[in-house]
Amino acid sequence: MGINQGNIKIFIRTLVALGLLSSPLIYLSYGFSNGAKAFVVPNEGFGLLWWEIDSDTESDEPMFDWKGIRKERLKQLIDRGKAMSPRLRWGDILRADTLRRHDAEPKRRMIRDAADIWVRDADGRISRTFFNPVGDNLSVNIPNDLELNGLYLLGVHLDVGEMDIDLDGAAERIHLSAKRLLYHRKATGHQGNERGVFFNDPDKLPLEIGFSDPWFRRDYQRAYREYGMKVLYQGKPLKDAEVHIISGSGWRKTVHADSAGEFLITPFGNMEDDGREEYLYVACYHDVSRRAYHCATLAMNIRTYPEWLSRSHGFMLWTILGTGLSVLIIIMGIWRKKKHTREAILKFENQRIKKG
Repeated sequence: MGINQGNIKIFIRTLVALGLLSSPLIYLSYGFSNGAKAFVVPNEGFGLLWWEIDSDTESDEPMFDWKGIRKERLKQLIDRGKAMSPRLRWGDILRADTLRRHDAEPKRRMIRDAADIWVRDADGRISRTFFNPVGDNLSVNIPNDLELNGLYLLGVHLDVGEMDIDLDGAAERIHLSAKRLLYHRKATGHQGNERGVFFNDPDKLPLEIGFSDPWFRRDYQRAYREYGMKVLYQGKPLKDAEVHIISGSGWRKTVHADSAGEFLITPFGNMEDDGREEYLYVACYHDVSRRAYHCATLAMNIRTYPEWLSRSHGFMLWTILGTGLSVLIIIMGIWRKKKHTREAILKFENQRIKKG
């Protein structure tokens, strides 16, 4: 007995419809579990905080030739003597692995009133700062001392309040935090004398993501280079932490930290959109003993292939010049050899004529 093709199509369409209808339910139930395996806080879209700076929306190394890149870097060196104005964003992550920003005014006011913002300067001093009073974009100016060069840490902690986020009948305290590394350089300034990639102060940022190398001093990562990173909770390594990495181009990866809270990551460049790329590192943790949920982010720019392209162009240029020089040397050698041969023949003929 043959299979009715019409029944097969109806069956497939029914399965697809059921899958589409169940997707929102799956998303809403995707919350925290015991351990560091949570990802998105399903708090009416109030899931994540992260810092953005103006250069996030532009390519770090535009698609120019090597002269254009040199001019752009010179411009960046000049601009880096000025104060930066990072903006705090909030939103959640869609199932399509893209960040969705929220701009609701009540949440904006809540963040402005309740968020604690901290800055660790290039000398290791931690101080509190505040949002700019002018405008309503949740931005801050950093640094205050333009003469102090080095790596700055910008962090924010927000106590959202209590709610039964995992639907277990008991309320939990929800904590959101975000961190950003910012490098300041002024030509006439002086270098700070203490480096660091963590606040190491649980009262300010209980959950942090940073680099394993304490001497790390950049505010970006290079594409195709391996980096060791670490997750700290209450100032101690978070064992077996699960870290989600979301790129601006829609790529996502999940990595697991080891017993020391460390993991390795090799950023990849975006071969489209002029090479611009950003990574958002997300780690969440359910502290059962404290009945608290923590979700922290670290935003990083990824410098991608235009610089590699510039280097390849330089390599190609020197290769062509070297090849041309080699060919010229060979041609000159052949010409000199022929010249010596002609001179020898002419000398031999002259001697023979004299003897004759």
